[in-house]
Amino acid sequence: MNLHKNARLTPIRREELAMDVVSGRLTPSAAARAHGVCCKTVLRWVAQFRRLAPGGMTDKSSRPDRLHQPGTVLNFVLSAFFHYQTTTCHRR
Repeated sequence: MNLHKNARLTPIRREELAMDVVSGRLTPSAAARAHGVCCKTVLRWVAQFRRLAPGGMTDKSSRPDRLHQPGTVLNFVLSAFFHYQTTTCHRR
């Protein structure tokens, strides 16, 4: 797993953070101070821990689910153009 150089939490530390909050050992704000992150980050990782269990503590890809495929718009325009050409009457 590649962690970027500014990542404060590794997946193991994220799990520790979430366990501290879920078990009641620390409040979200105390966990944020202890781990050097903001409270919003703590709440996000706790929610992900509850949803996906310990295996969900890794980063998710930021790549979009669907990538724009070049040519799809062009194919649509061309097919509409040729359909129009074949279905209309042209005066000469």
